[in-house]
Amino acid sequence: MFWSCPPAIKNFSIQFLCLLVFLGGFIYFGVYWQLHSDTEPSTRLTHEEWLWLTENPDKLVIANTGEHPPFFYLNQRGQWTGLAFDYLAIIEKRLGCQFRHLYFEGTKELRAALTQKEIAFVLDAEPAVADYAGLLYTEYVSSPFAIYMRDSSEGRKSLELDDLTDMEIAVSGNSAASHYMEQYSPKLRINTTDSDLTALLRLASGNSDAAFVNQGTAAYYFDELRLTELRRTVDVDESLSMNYGVRPDMPELHRILNKSLEGIDEKYRRATAVRWLKQQPHSFFSSARVKNIILAAVFGTALVAAAFFAWNRALRQQVAIQTRELHQALEDRYEMERQLLQTSKVEALGSLASGIAHDFNNMLTAIIGYTEVKRISPHLSESELTSVLLKQQDKIEKIGAVADRARNLVQKILSFARNRDIKPTCICATSAIQDCLKFADGLFPRTFLIKMQFSASEDRIWTDPSYITQILINLLSNASDAMAGKGQVIIKTDTIIAHDEYISANKKGFCLPFSPGEYFSLIVQDSGTGIPQEVQERMFEPFFTTKALNQGTGMGLHIIRDIVRRLGGTIWFESSNQGTVFQVLLPLWRENERVNNEGSKVVEKIRQPDTTGGQRTAVLYVEDDDHIREKGSCIMTQLGCFVHESASGEEALELIGSGEIRELGLILTDYVLPGMSGLDLALETRRMYPETPIVLCSGREDLVHHMAWKQAGISEFFSKPMQTRDYARLLRHCYRRG
Repeated sequence: MFWSCPPAIKNFSIQFLCLLVFLGGFIYFGVYWQLHSDTEPSTRLTHEEWLWLTENPDKLVIANTGEHPPFFYLNQRGQWTGLAFDYLAIIEKRLGCQFRHLYFEGTKELRAALTQKEIAFVLDAEPAVADYAGLLYTEYVSSPFAIYMRDSSEGRKSLELDDLTDMEIAVSGNSAASHYMEQYSPKLRINTTDSDLTALLRLASGNSDAAFVNQGTAAYYFDELRLTELRRTVDVDESLSMNYGVRPDMPELHRILNKSLEGIDEKYRRATAVRWLKQQPHSFFSSARVKNIILAAVFGTALVAAAFFAWNRALRQQVAIQTRELHQALEDRYEMERQLLQTSKVEALGSLASGIAHDFNNMLTAIIGYTEVKRISPHLSESELTSVLLKQQDKIEKIGAVADRARNLVQKILSFARNRDIKPTCICATSAIQDCLKFADGLFPRTFLIKMQFSASEDRIWTDPSYITQILINLLSNASDAMAGKGQVIIKTDTIIAHDEYISANKKGFCLPFSPGEYFSLIVQDSGTGIPQEVQERMFEPFFTTKALNQGTGMGLHIIRDIVRRLGGTIWFESSNQGTVFQVLLPLWRENERVNNEGSKVVEKIRQPDTTGGQRTAVLYVEDDDHIREKGSCIMTQLGCFVHESASGEEALELIGSGEIRELGLILTDYVLPGMSGLDLALETRRMYPETPIVLCSGREDLVHHMAWKQAGISEFFSKPMQTRDYARLLRHCYRRG
């Protein structure tokens, strides 16, 4: 559509694209400059500090004992990672050096290494822990402590530390957490564990009533172990301070680490907290850089919007032209399909013309012969005339019978060839086939024998009767041509349940894909010479024919295939030198279907309410979209219900409270409504009408949790868009009450 615009619009398109590219580049580089300008300032060290760092690269050794996620721990590949190592990577990049890492099994070994000056500093030095007393501390992050409990009625309350007197609290021993509890809450009942993980697991298993853990570690284990049943209950005015603990004889290194950490900007710290501690960034819009980005984006958006509106005005004119052309093309296509169907009918009649002429001539011969026999001599007396008339009564009745046959034949030909609109409805396929065969009986010569074997137990299908006539006449016409007008054709009907195994076993012969289900089967089997293999590959192509010129258009089988495809069925065929078999499968029509325990479809007929003299079932339909509400109300009214409409939950409650609805049998409500949602409406009406079924529908299944609508007392959930069979299915809730 874009390149089909007039020349003037094309030039404007190029200008508009150039403007968009310029504005996009301007905004991108502005945002990039704001985000990356001065994000990593260099570390400002004194000459003595740089000299010490240069002369002592072998002393840059760090160590830790155990794991303390998310600050430092071994990942699945056996590599050390965590927040502490992220900060160390920044420090190494700024200082141009590299730290060597050592790991110790216990605190005793680590203290010995510090005493022997084998390491420079440790990763997890907590000032409150006696094992790390005397070190020079450099804090790189703090994580607040909190009390965690199981997600129960008690765990959702707002509590204080004093409310936990009678509870057992799991705390990691010899840590800042345990020191805090001993100092500020000595009356609480503490259960000391070997780690924060053990404390959380004791809480999750029910062996402790609460756990005292820093929020960063808790968030890590919640994600890692899926501890979704635990909730933060009490926030404590104390934080875990994570420090690099430097040996007291290395003040230069202590100052270097302090300056390196101070140079890390707030943006990087926020991103690190979001990544490792699962914290949300604070004061995001208060940043001057963010404000500048927003201003640049607003300015650029305004320019783009102005250009867009100018472009949109020209584009709408082009869209209007294209829409008119598309509508005209659709109308032309519909007219071509209608003419094609009519041409196929004429082709079928033309191929059967000789049979029609032969049968019609026989009828005329009988009529003329009886007429000549019945001519009476004018010289007969009155008594002789009376005797002759009585004797010719039988011949008069035969003339009338032959004339009726001729009239019926002409009417059937005209009915078949007449051009009319297609009106699908529920029909009995066997009856339609029988009517068509009565029509065909006058079209084919007597040497063309048709045998019928009807054994379909269920034959209701949704189609236009002319489609059945079109399919059968074309198949019989092809069979007559294949047998040169002499031979036998067997027509069979049956009911087929097509399972996955049935489809797989017969997959090779089907020319149209179809789904498992119940189908009406029509088989036409002739005793002709069969269809050659090279013809089988192309016989459904339009305008492909093996007949002589002016004897066929090659549209018969193509029309059959198109009709069957529209009806949701398929065609199977098999051909050999002993004859050809065509099987047409058309889906059975059901008012309502459900699936039983064996996986087979069974019919569930809905009992229609009394619409003649009794009170009709009342349905309250709550839907904010006017078109959907009008369509649904019309369908349910046709199904025999009295529908009350409402566009919102509040309006529905007012309608229920007013008493205008009598014998309320069902409430059908959308989930997304203005103001009150469908779930809220269900909860409100459940108190007033506890026995009334409530059905929920929505176009977004992911918005509605299964347990949520079950707990609200909703009987069933339907996904939009809903069809007529869906409305019929949901109304069974009304009829089961009756």
